[in-house]
Amino acid sequence: FWPSGTVGLPVILVLQKASDEDYREENFLTARLCQSPHEIIKGDFEKSYSYKQSYFETVAYNRFRLFFDESSKELVEKLERKGVAAKEIVSIYTGVRSKIGQRKIVSERPEGPTWQQGLISGKEINRYFLNYTGHYINIDPKLLWSGGWDKEIVKREKLLMRQTGDSLIVAFDSNGYYHLNNLHSIVLRDNAYNLRYVLGVLNSKLLNHYYHLISLELGRAMAQTDIETIEKLPIRAIDFSDPSDKAHHDKMVELVQRMLDLHKQLAAAETEHEKTVLQRQIAVTDRQIDQLVYELYGLSNKGIKTVERFGREAKE
Repeated sequence: FWPSGTVGLPVILVLQKASDEDYREENFLTARLCQSPHEIIKGDFEKSYSYKQSYFETVAYNRFRLFFDESSKELVEKLERKGVAAKEIVSIYTGVRSKIGQRKIVSERPEGPTWQQGLISGKEINRYFLNYTGHYINIDPKLLWSGGWDKEIVKREKLLMRQTGDSLIVAFDSNGYYHLNNLHSIVLRDNAYNLRYVLGVLNSKLLNHYYHLISLELGRAMAQTDIETIEKLPIRAIDFSDPSDKAHHDKMVELVQRMLDLHKQLAAAETEHEKTVLQRQIAVTDRQIDQLVYELYGLSNKGIKTVERFGREAKE
């Protein structure tokens, strides 16, 4: 059909649904990981793990999750015990949706009073910082579907997350940019928290590893981050009456603010030496944020090594 198209390897199963609840309670699912059709034919699988079918009754929306080893399932359960659903701390919104086609509401210059500075591509969003490319979006309500252009939300400090992609990539926006619905807006719901705390957690290796495990989006063509899934991400709750807990929160805010400042300096740097120095400082700060997130969720050294290994493999 399209010679350059990307497709997966579809498998169609026709199964008879069991009506016996006791049977379903005792039934086990076995997940086997393979990298090629030849492994399926040979029955030679890289990983194999079995767990109860009833597990899915405990999952939000009864969503299907595949675990290929016990440690992955235990890590997911640990984070969910330690955290609260993101929607308890933040509210998440979609972007501008045009009734007349996106091209007709996007311009490289303002064409009237309803045209506002806006982000039109996920490529403008990077970890921690955004790269506004100079576009304008027509926010005339008559041309738009509801949602995505509420000024009370848009003009607040907010986080912006790519919708298209297999990982959590989140930037901080203090400039009040509008955006199309290929991005998600994230604003505080619980004002006891600082939005920078949430930003650090979402951009961490640990939360990305969790997301890869529960979404199975890693490496998929046309992968998406949907709002329902993001709302359920386990954000480590802070007990602000506990001095130690509050100190962790405040340390995260400090590190993330440093990261934001470093990226601003990097964008303004003129010499290669300046850029190299700043990139090294960014890498150090990134590692400090990851380490703090590991502490917040109580990961063991073994768990940290597993997350770091998967992080390296994901980049490859």
